[in-house]
Amino acid sequence: MVWGKVVGALAGFAFMKWPGAILGVLIGHWFDRGMAQDFSQKGAWGRFLYGAEKAAGDANFIYTLFAVMGHVAKAKGKVTTSDIAQAQELMRRLNLSSDATREAQVAFREGKEPTFP
Repeated sequence: MVWGKVVGALAGFAFMKWPGAILGVLIGHWFDRGMAQDFSQKGAWGRFLYGAEKAAGDANFIYTLFAVMGHVAKAKGKVTTSDIAQAQELMRRLNLSSDATREAQVAFREGKEPTFP
């Protein structure tokens, strides 16, 4: 693993020149070492595929997916019945439970709000 060191060095150099690059390499090394331990213990990005972490990740993904869909639909000016039908079809294809479907619908509505980030 070397990408943490490279990114750390570049970011550090951008902010503090050579002392920042050295500090960035050190922080990047710690990051790489931690990722290597995760890879060896759980296999690649396995930590995202187990237990409660997976459920939380799925919920975050579903919320983000449908909130962004709502935001993009509203960005066109008006949310059409076609936009809603597409979201419902995706919910069906993802085999969402009734609770997850309700949460996806709420996320879609929140994405349509003008205050959505």
